[in-house]
Amino acid sequence: MKYCGGCNPQINRSKIVREIKANAPGFAGVIPADTPEPWAIGIMMCACPVACVDTPDVRKLARDWIVVSGSMVDRYPVEESEISERAVEKCKDLLDSAKE
Repeated sequence: MKYCGGCNPQINRSKIVREIKANAPGFAGVIPADTPEPWAIGIMMCACPVACVDTPDVRKLARDWIVVSGSMVDRYPVEESEISERAVEKCKDLLDSAKE
């Protein structure tokens, strides 16, 4: 997970992250930013649609990214109550496609 600064919170990021970790045991966790190899999948957890943390330097930290930006997941509107479920689904889809 990569967090924005949280200056304009439109969603409860802490709650969503707890839900993601609960619904994705075994593959959701925190990896230090100084890990030498890129992560397989990263989640940008942005509090608003600006997604200011979505920069080229951050993009280099993972091969694939899921961007939660306010009440959107990868630029598609999602009810806040469904953000964690959608993010976990996208993680699973990316992992499955990597196996093919």
